[in-house]
Amino acid sequence: MPRILLLSMSLMLIVVSCKKTVVNPTTTIIVYNDTTTLQEDRQIRFSLPAGYAADTMVGLTDDQDNIHKFNIDYYPKVDSIFYAFYAHGLEGINGTIELYNFTDSIAIAGSLVNVVSNQEVVYFQSGNLNGAFPHKEITLGLRLKGSVQGSSVNELFGHLYLYRK
Repeated sequence: MPRILLLSMSLMLIVVSCKKTVVNPTTTIIVYNDTTTLQEDRQIRFSLPAGYAADTMVGLTDDQDNIHKFNIDYYPKVDSIFYAFYAHGLEGINGTIELYNFTDSIAIAGSLVNVVSNQEVVYFQSGNLNGAFPHKEITLGLRLKGSVQGSSVNELFGHLYLYRK
């Protein structure tokens, strides 16, 4: 009986003194002997799918590459949201690119970027989109539209950036 009591007490002390880590997409909580430290990422980055639109047609990004189950409420304390991408075109780049909420079939307000250039590859960035996202899970991708007949707009290497203070 004393051995069992001693063994169970030893096991309990080992468990209590262990480091425990719980991870979710935005926060790592580290617990050391009942003292909690909260570590949050200051920048969160999502890859955006590549997209293409020619002439004056509208193009949507492929569903399998979109960001599924995105909910801004999963990322507390975010105060700035931007998206950035490279546009590529051989005969000039003319069109628009915007973040698109596939769940509700609408563009994210304020996300429209006019893409006009005669250079082969150009970097573009949106304005701050904080407050533009719905407070629910959505599938997020891009909507592209060419603005000139005979031209195209092609988005590559795009990212959605969320920043915390």
